[in-house]
Amino acid sequence: MQEDSKRPNIVFLFPDQFRADFTGFNGADWLNTPNIDSIAENGVSYSNSFSASPICVPARTALLTGMNAIRNGVTSNLHNLRADWRDAGLRTWPEILSENGYYTAGIGKMHFYPWDERRGFQYRVICEDKRWLEVRDDYYHYPKMRQGNVEGNKRPWNGVDYAEFPDSAKHTVRKHYSALVQQIDFEVGAIIDALRKKGLLENTYVVLASDHGDYLGDHNLIGKASFFESAIRVPMVAMGPGIEAGQTQEAMVELRDITATMLSWAGVDQPA
Repeated sequence: MQEDSKRPNIVFLFPDQFRADFTGFNGADWLNTPNIDSIAENGVSYSNSFSASPICVPARTALLTGMNAIRNGVTSNLHNLRADWRDAGLRTWPEILSENGYYTAGIGKMHFYPWDERRGFQYRVICEDKRWLEVRDDYYHYPKMRQGNVEGNKRPWNGVDYAEFPDSAKHTVRKHYSALVQQIDFEVGAIIDALRKKGLLENTYVVLASDHGDYLGDHNLIGKASFFESAIRVPMVAMGPGIEAGQTQEAMVELRDITATMLSWAGVDQPA
């Protein structure tokens, strides 16, 4: 939120591992996402939106810095921003907004290491998803893609064996995933409703995207971390002051476009 009431608020919703084709505005007719769809109806949706680094930490770090994974040095879940990232000239959008009069809060999973890092946020509610102390990371060792995918999901972070993956199992996975999407949509609705009740919605940009998708059985895989479309294509919608309602943009966009766009909404210059 901004400190100057004349400047717009920015609410960035970033559910994890969210496939683009599991949203109503992208044609999913077997589930209901009325609140996410309402952002598209009252603003703009992007039909070709992608994550160039379809795995958790690289995608989130690219978004945070506005720099691709090669430039920021975070190319896998084993990597993290270097400890002297500020001295190395790296900037994050929360830090930039904080320096320019915004109060910035990061709530939920950020996938920072250490987990309680702020990365420029002035306030954080930490909610990471690691279940066991022995988990090193989501995927830290897989020599061959399919076998590595099977073995990786057996590890304590998930504990599921997909060596046998019949269509019936894929159907069950997709049903459960659809239910989770509908739960996300419910929470999105609660946030939008709260903004409306507080009289803030008209002066607030709301943007929703995700770090990557999920195979959900495509190619007999589960998870992400390759450049199959189900892993790299993500939902992206935005609404707010000056955004014409009901737009569908077909031009290709990428997660890091959100970084520059949020700074533009705030009236802040992008770092050189």
